[in-house]
Amino acid sequence: MARDGMELQDQVIERARGGLEHGTELKTRVVERGSDLRERAIEAAERAREAVSQASKDQWVNKLAGSGVALIRDRARGVQLARERSKITYELVSLVSGILGGALAGAIFNRIWRAVFDEDEAPQPTALDRNIRDVLVAGAVQGAIFGLVKAAFGRITARGYRQFTGTTPNS
Repeated sequence: MARDGMELQDQVIERARGGLEHGTELKTRVVERGSDLRERAIEAAERAREAVSQASKDQWVNKLAGSGVALIRDRARGVQLARERSKITYELVSLVSGILGGALAGAIFNRIWRAVFDEDEAPQPTALDRNIRDVLVAGAVQGAIFGLVKAAFGRITARGYRQFTGTTPNS
């Protein structure tokens, strides 16, 4: 029995050595094959570089590439011009809206001032005969009304422009 165990152990050791030798052979083949593949890849890359340099020297390739770039550039310029026109149009609409909003804010402020203080006009900041409290209150109320009207008109203008043109004013 001991002898059978020893023989079995020897067989296992021999098979393991054979497997190890076979594994070493496989590893050597993989390394050789990998270096062969690496050399092929390097050759293919060099051929591609030569083809690119040759193509860039060919006049017709340059003309085709140049016309494609010119076409793209011209389209980009057209889009840019359209955006600039759109921006200018919005600026003009916004300017008119601002003027109308300023006039409306002034009218609202004058009505509020007359109703609250029983005076025809608000005190000017340079009017030294008026109380500082009245001047500061007038400035605060006027600023609040102008800010509110400006925000409302700006929003209305932007929404109307988007509804009319289909583009947002900031694009």
